Amino acid sequence: MMSLNEIRRRLFKGDITILFRLFGKDEKTIQPSEVAQIFLNLPASSAVKAFQSFPEKNRIIVFPYLDDLVKKQIIHDIPKPDASKILNNLSSDDLMIFLTKLKGIELSEILEYLNEKNKKVAHNLLGYPRESVARLINTEFVTIKKEMSIEDAMDHLRKYHQDSETANVIYVVDNEGKLIDDVPIRRLVLNEPAKKVEDIMDGFYVKLNLNDSKETAVD
Repeated sequence: MMSLNEIRRRLFKGDITILFRLFGKDEKTIQPSEVAQIFLNLPASSAVKAFQSFPEKNRIIVFPYLDDLVKKQIIHDIPKPDASKILNNLSSDDLMIFLTKLKGIELSEILEYLNEKNKKVAHNLLGYPRESVARLINTEFVTIKKEMSIEDAMDHLRKYHQDSETANVIYVVDNEGKLIDDVPIRRLVLNEPAKKVEDIMDGFYVKLNLNDSKETAVD
């Protein structure tokens, strides 16, 4: 059998066909932890493609063993229905391990991937009070990064943003998913495409704690 280093080397070059063999005839002899080792040091795009090459049932088996950053990248990049299926089929322990690595808006977005049963369990285990903002928050939004050009941000919005009442304000987050500003959509439209998002940020935004009560949010 090919060594892990050789498999990783071929993946690094973009050859993901080798992964089909990992869950072929030798499926029972392959350990998820070994597969996770292969993903270490792979470029993000290669890691996502490699993960998507697995049969659906094996994605669920392998996912808990992956590095936290790789998990986040996969869930962010693969289609939402596929991501939802993975998260909703994890054990409660594996799901909570993943969720506790997320913060702020990033966590709110991922909670929307869960079915009602898992969402309720997650809220309870994460310790959100029954009347808290976390249980009411609208997660139908898309975030952008300050390093993006306005052109890239607009392309990102067209690709991921559904037309809704929340589309008038776009949220800017840092690399950890923390909110750092909000930008009116008109500001994106009226500025030069080559400008960076950070060039049009003003630093004024409303921020609530997920544990805040509904009354606090209204006030």
